[in-house]
Amino acid sequence: MSKITDITTQKNNKSRVSIFLDGEFACGMEAIVALENRLKVGMQISLEELQELSRQSDLESAFTKAVKLLSRMLKTQHELKTYLVNKGYSLDLIDIVIDKLKSYNYINDTEYATAYINEKKQKNGKKKMYFELKRKGISDSVLEKVLNKVTKEQEQQTIKRLAEKYINGKTLDVKLKKNLANYLYSRGFDWDDYIDIINHLFGEEDD
Repeated sequence: MSKITDITTQKNNKSRVSIFLDGEFACGMEAIVALENRLKVGMQISLEELQELSRQSDLESAFTKAVKLLSRMLKTQHELKTYLVNKGYSLDLIDIVIDKLKSYNYINDTEYATAYINEKKQKNGKKKMYFELKRKGISDSVLEKVLNKVTKEQEQQTIKRLAEKYINGKTLDVKLKKNLANYLYSRGFDWDDYIDIINHLFGEEDD
């Protein structure tokens, strides 16, 4: 057993305290953890107990950082996990934090993907949205479910609107037609979905 000889607020982070055992610095921890466990000068504590409190502190710290990040911007589970890994937290601790965040619905990949698609579908096709969300760590099962809500008719309307805006006021020649096709492809639309629309706009429909 060791004796707590001092508990001081850290200068660079007022929400954390430094714990001193037998006159020497032992560890830092979240002040709320020290308060909840009623740590005080003169108290006897074992190294095992201190290690457990330190783990509780890390959980509190990781959760607080995650909530602070999520209050500024939505994140996927994968993005949040990467953020916490970069902050130096262990994977087992991160899993606990993520489960807690899920229980509060602070992270929800289905809701994130749905919101993302509702915003981006006005300018992008399913293919581009799929790869962008995949890069953010959204699972194939979630992607399939949310992307299937974008109908063929909606994509056709988006392609037509983007194409009309692209060619507005320009000379309808072969070069413009090629550039338009490349533009729509870059937006994540398939050839089969936009070629008939392009031909119609250029007056080249099949009889």
